[in-house]
Amino acid sequence: MSAAESASALEAPGSSSRSVPAEHLDYSFIQSCSDLKHLEQILRVLRSGQDGFYPHLVEFCEKHIEKLDPKSRVLRKEHQAATAASFSTEEWRTISEDLQVKHLQDVLARREKDKGNGAFRSGDYEEAVVYYSRSLSLAPSVAALNNRAQAHIRLQHWSTALSDCDAVLQLEPGNVKALLRRATAHKHLGHQQHSHADLRAVLLIEPHNATADTHTTTLNTQQQVHTHTHRKHNVHYKTNRCFCCRGFPEFELLKHDGNALVRSGCYQEAVDRYTGCLQLKPHECAVYTNRALCYIKLQRFTEARHDCDSALQLQPTNKKAFYRRALANKGLKDYAACRSDLQQVLCLDASVTEVEQLLMEVTQLMTHSRGSSGTRRTITITEFGQVLGSAVSGGDLLTCAELLRSVAPERLPRLISTQLDGHTLGFIIRALNTHLLHTHPELVFLHLQQLHTAHRLTVSKPHANNTLTYVQDEQTNLSLWTVG
Repeated sequence: MSAAESASALEAPGSSSRSVPAEHLDYSFIQSCSDLKHLEQILRVLRSGQDGFYPHLVEFCEKHIEKLDPKSRVLRKEHQAATAASFSTEEWRTISEDLQVKHLQDVLARREKDKGNGAFRSGDYEEAVVYYSRSLSLAPSVAALNNRAQAHIRLQHWSTALSDCDAVLQLEPGNVKALLRRATAHKHLGHQQHSHADLRAVLLIEPHNATADTHTTTLNTQQQVHTHTHRKHNVHYKTNRCFCCRGFPEFELLKHDGNALVRSGCYQEAVDRYTGCLQLKPHECAVYTNRALCYIKLQRFTEARHDCDSALQLQPTNKKAFYRRALANKGLKDYAACRSDLQQVLCLDASVTEVEQLLMEVTQLMTHSRGSSGTRRTITITEFGQVLGSAVSGGDLLTCAELLRSVAPERLPRLISTQLDGHTLGFIIRALNTHLLHTHPELVFLHLQQLHTAHRLTVSKPHANNTLTYVQDEQTNLSLWTVG
């Protein structure tokens, strides 16, 4: 009897739908059979073991069914929930260790976040940012991101605060705190429409949110003032347009307009004019320094510093660029970078009296800042190692840089004594170069000197000469930033 005839005989009246002839439990029959339902029935009988256990035949039947219908329900296997008995001793040990590490990271992350909250309450927002960053490097959380965004807002780091708020809203799209803080950052960055949109989103979630109501009213008032001012100056702008048509270059027109707006105190409108200038001529140093001044007046210090950097790339000895970058760094509370810029101004022109006065003020601020931070910031070898190890494994250069900025250089050899190897050394130097070199060159130089010492104590001899040469080269390059 053929396979097809046998299958049809089973389906004839009076036959049992659950019985399968013994001759059908055979490799050759299964291979020649194309009736999927009958094959599934054969597989059930084989799995039941009522006619004996044939694991190879079961596997052969499963593979044949899979060729005919890969999605056949009979191929699905039930799996019980895994327990410790489901794993080998080594596998279970690995799982247990991973769970313990995860729990430890969560505990350490909460501890760092609590330290950040304490620093925030005491008004030390820079230290709060360091602790929140450590917490995030151990275990990212919405709460730590939100808190760090608020600390950046207090420091007037608008762009960084905006990034943290964006990260929160990717995790929790309706987070009210993040929406309110992002609205604040957008407002200070001059993004009025984005700020309005975030406030409207808050009011949709919480219609009676008093903070959102207050901010919305303030923005509406500012928008009305901006519209009135724009109309007032638009007449002047159109008049100048006529002169432009008679042969004056558009660049000079926009620059002249921007200068007039600065004298009138309309700094945001002046920024727009200077931006137009740079679109026409992107290599005009004076326009960068003028726009930097507007940003400083608007307390947008990060943008001001960026414009001064652009100006100094075009004219490395531009006094205005150094002085205005010093003002921007002071606004960002980066007193070391501010002092360095002021010293550069005095090297170029020692007769500028206001620079000397500002230099004395910044030096006092630095002394006070170091004194106050020195009494509070104490980090143990264990804490340092945990944060550094997490940063290195995650490739987090920013956290590594903030960690190095938070410790005194003379403590570095002891803190790093159990951590230093070739990979870690290279990572530390990259963090110093990308995040601290331009803002804290003296601190970077001191750290490199201490790394030199730590290296000789801990790096194996086969790698010593290459690494020592690398560190010394870095010191030579950094000396260019610290002279004067």
